This record gives sequence, C-alpha cells and structure tokens, in this order.
Amino acid sequence: MKHIAFSVLSIWLVGCSQYDYQIPGPTIPERSTRRIHYLHLISGDSMGFGRSGPSGFPWQDPGIVDFYSRVEGTTILRGQTYHRVEAYPIGAGYPPTLLMREDNEGNISAIFSSDTANSPGMNETFLYKTTADVGEKWSFYYYGDTISCTLLSRGDTAKTFVHLFSDCLRIRIQFNWFTYEDQWLAPGVGIVKRDFQTLSLPPLYLPQIDLKDLRLKSLSRR
Repeated sequence: MKHIAFSVLSIWLVGCSQYDYQIPGPTIPERSTRRIHYLHLISGDSMGFGRSGPSGFPWQDPGIVDFYSRVEGTTILRGQTYHRVEAYPIGAGYPPTLLMREDNEGNISAIFSSDTANSPGMNETFLYKTTADVGEKWSFYYYGDTISCTLLSRGDTAKTFVHLFSDCLRIRIQFNWFTYEDQWLAPGVGIVKRDFQTLSLPPLYLPQIDLKDLRLKSLSRR
C-alpha cells in the first residue's frame, strides 16, 4: 500500500513539475483585431472641456466648462455621411468646426469647415489612424498645412475631472518645431484629455484641457 501511495505521489509530483516548466503558449497580441471605436459620433452628443493644470489663470474654477464640443447632425457629401462637430478641440485658436466620418476599421477622416458642408474646395483629410501600431506615423492637412502625427501609446490611462479612462490612445500631433499637442482618445468616447505645448508667450491656446462634462446619446451603434 505504501508503495502504491509513493508511486501515485511520484506521478503527481512529476505532473506538477511538467506543468511548472512547460513551454509557454502563444502570446496574446498587444491589441485585438476586433474593431474598436475611439469616437462616439451620434447626433446630440456633447462633451464639455475646461482648463486643468497650470494655465495662467489661477482663479479659474477647475470645475467650470470652458466650451462644449457638440455633434449637431449629419451631412451627405460626395456620397459619404459625415457628422458635423462644432468646437472640436484641436489646434490653436478657437476650436473649429469639423465634418467627421469613421471608416469600417474605425479610422477617422475629417473636413475642416467654417460654416457650411457644401463649400467648394473642401477636401477630406485623414485625422486619426486608430488602427496604427505604437510608433507609427501619418499626416493630415490642417487649413493648408501638413501636420504630422505619431501614435505614442495604445494603453494610456487618462485621469479627468469626470472619470478615469483606461486603454486610451495617446497621439502626438506636431504642428511645427515649436508647437504640438498630445491627445488621449478613450474607447467609445473620444478626446478626454489634451495637452497643448507651445514656446510662444503667452500660450496660443489652453495648455491643458480635461473632459468635465460628458453627455453621450445611445451606445447602440457600438
């Protein structure tokens, strides 16, 4: 009986040893091939943004919303459906109006517009390559200038006034040698944090903005 017990124990220990030192299985890819949306383009959406961190306005209440980005509706242009987004947080100066559309892979294209979707000469530009690998670069046109972008991370955590967002894309948008911005795009939401850096004095725009009010419509499209 002792011999049988010893044999069983030996087999069990060998099994444990083999399990402990087995060759690891296939590694899980850094990101899934499942399509992930990094913007929430639904008519009626709005996102409020305000200053955070050092802004030169120490009396600014960190809870105050400085502006809203709003999806006002859709427009058919050249056979494509675009969402009209007012006050989109990008670049220096007052946030512009964009016509934005998302392709089947989740990448975002845009047309920069001042007042109408049907103005002649308005060209679509590639804004966010959300399927890019870390370190990958692309470019888009911003009011006549070619702007370079780099995907810095696919797994950042962005702490904002509203919420803590995980698995964010962090994108570096380089306007020139002296001016750039980093944007954090949360899955299914959009820009939740932005850090604009410039050597000009005073800063051209808000050095940092955080999401401070989130009003999204139905998530059924997702």
